Amino acid sequence: MDNTEEKARLRSLLRTRSQSRDQEACAQGSAAISKHIMATDSWQRACTIALYASIQGEVETKALLNKALREGKRVSLPRVLGKGKMVFCPISAETLLTRGPFGIPEPPSTDTIPGNSLPDLILVPGLAFDRLGYRLGYGGGYYDRFLASVGLCERIGLTFADNLVAKLPHDPWDERMTSLCTEDGIIPIWPTDTTGFTMSVSLFFAFPGVPHVKAVFLQRDTVSDSPYAGGNISYEVGDDPLRVTEERETILARHAADGLRILTDVHQVHGDRLLFDPQAQCSCEDCDGLATRQKGQGLLIKTADCQPVLLTDRAGSAVLALHIGWRGNRNGFIESAIAAFCTRYALKACDLLAVRGPSLGPAKAEFIHFDLEWGPEFAPWFDRKSQCMDLWAITRWQLTRAGLPEKSIFGLDLCTESNPSFFSFRRKKVCGRQGGLIWIA
Repeated sequence: MDNTEEKARLRSLLRTRSQSRDQEACAQGSAAISKHIMATDSWQRACTIALYASIQGEVETKALLNKALREGKRVSLPRVLGKGKMVFCPISAETLLTRGPFGIPEPPSTDTIPGNSLPDLILVPGLAFDRLGYRLGYGGGYYDRFLASVGLCERIGLTFADNLVAKLPHDPWDERMTSLCTEDGIIPIWPTDTTGFTMSVSLFFAFPGVPHVKAVFLQRDTVSDSPYAGGNISYEVGDDPLRVTEERETILARHAADGLRILTDVHQVHGDRLLFDPQAQCSCEDCDGLATRQKGQGLLIKTADCQPVLLTDRAGSAVLALHIGWRGNRNGFIESAIAAFCTRYALKACDLLAVRGPSLGPAKAEFIHFDLEWGPEFAPWFDRKSQCMDLWAITRWQLTRAGLPEKSIFGLDLCTESNPSFFSFRRKKVCGRQGGLIWIA
C-alpha cells in the first residue's frame, strides 16, 4: 500500500473517531491543552498568533482565541481562497465568522496578515500527529502549503493524546511541527531559532546575547524498559559505576569543542545549600546548587522529575545551577540562591537570565496531601480537582520574585513523566538520571 492509499485509510478511521468523540471528554481535554499552551514561553512572548476555528472532534480553540484577544495579541484565522490555497486573515473580538467551503468558520475579510508580520506562533489542527512531528490533515494540502510559505517559524500541533501515534506515512512535501501539545503537556519535536533550543541527543539552550555560556539538558538516547538504559549519569541509583563513568566521558567528549573540561556535581538532598567555586570533584558534598566563574567547569544537576534551573548574568561572568524539587519550591530555594549568587559575584538579579529544563509537568505533579505538604501560600497553583500542582508556574513566579524580568526567564515545557525520552521517578521508581549542565566556554 502506497502513502496515498495508507493516508486515505487512516483519514477514514480517524474521521470516524473524531466524529464519535465524547463531547465532555473533548471539552476537558481541550481545556487541559489550552492551559498548557498558555503557560508556554512561546505563547507569552508571541505578539501575533495564527489560530484556527475548531470543528467537531478537534481540540477546541475558543478559550485560546478569547485569551489571545484579551491579552492584546494580534490574532488571525484561516480563510480558503481556492483549491489548496489558504490565507490567514486578522480578526478582532467583533469579527463575525462565516461558514467556508468545508463548513469551517472563517473570517469574512480577504485582508491577510502583512508579509513582514508573519505569525510568531501557529497553532495547527489535524486528524493525527506522530512523534516526528508529521501531521495527517484532511487531504487538501492547505496547511502544508501555508507552512512551507512562512518558513521556519514556530508551529505547534494540537491533538488529543489518543491521536498521537508512533509514525505516520509522510511525503517530501509534508511539513513538520516544531512541537505538539496533548492533554499531558508539550512534546518538542525540532527547534526554531525563536525558542533558543536546538536538539540532538541533548537539548541545547542559547542564552540571548551570551554565546560563551553553554547550557545543555541531557535526554535518553534510547527508549527502553531497562531502568538505566539510554544515558544515566548518576552513580547513586544502583547502576554499574563503570557504565556511568563511560557516559560522563562521552558527555565531556561531545562538548569538548565548546570548552567543556570537567563535570562537577554534588550529593543532592532537596535542601537549600549552595556551594560556590567548587573543586572539580565534590560529589560527597550535600547541597542542591552550584556556582562558579571557572571557565570549562560544567555544573551538573541530576534529575528524574525535579527541575534543573540554570542561570547566568548578561555578561556571562558567572553561572549558577540549581536542583529544584518540590521541596525546593516550597522552601524558597530559588530566591535564597539567587540572592546569595548576586552577593557573591557582585551581580544584580535584574541582569540575570534563567532557563528551566525538562521536569514534572502540570498535569502530572500530583499531591494528594497538599495541605500538609505545601500550605495556603501555594494554593493559586494547585488544582484541587486533579490534585495537581503547576510547578513550572511556581518556578517562574519565584524567579520574578527574586528580581528577574519576565523576558529573561525561559523554559522547556517538556514533562519527564509523560515523555519516555527522559527518566522519571514518578513513572518508574528505579530509574536513571538525566542532567542539566551549564558552563562558561
